[in-house]
Amino acid sequence: MNIFSKIRVKIVQLLAHSTRHRSLIQQNFYDGWHVRVGKQIQKLISNSDVECWLPDFECSGIKIVRQNGITYKMFPSWIFPKKGSLKLPIVRRFGIEFSISLLNNIKKLSKDGHVILHIHGYTYPLTYIICSIFKDIPLVIQDHGGEFTFRPLDLIVSRNADHIFVLSEKKYHYLLNELGISKDK
Repeated sequence: MNIFSKIRVKIVQLLAHSTRHRSLIQQNFYDGWHVRVGKQIQKLISNSDVECWLPDFECSGIKIVRQNGITYKMFPSWIFPKKGSLKLPIVRRFGIEFSISLLNNIKKLSKDGHVILHIHGYTYPLTYIICSIFKDIPLVIQDHGGEFTFRPLDLIVSRNADHIFVLSEKKYHYLLNELGISKDK
């Protein structure tokens, strides 16, 4: 039975971090990887509402744009501590990004039901936070590459995710062999 044949579902494509190259903010907002996946889903599943979200540390308020049947949202976030002050590679490189308004929007969606959250970015602190808090929403996590792993947090993501997509054989084997994740995920 196809879940999409009976009910209208909201599918949120969430990029788990701010755009690092500041000149590409608009491009990422309308054509990032999360948006490209959202556009394909919109074509394949006619009774879905697709939204594409991302946090941004220079955004001062929630930005919402509706275009061609897709709702785009950018949420204000902040990054702490100052870049380079901690030892973990992902934190040293990007900091810990946090967005209260984004988390509040996920909370609201979780109460509405019939939602799937597809997070782009496995090893980002915001992914860990979302997977720790929202265990009752169907979560799809997509790794976009990179070799960073941090076992305690990776266990949170892998245990709470309903499905995980990875791009590298190394990450695939790490999830299967070191974390014990089922191939079915």
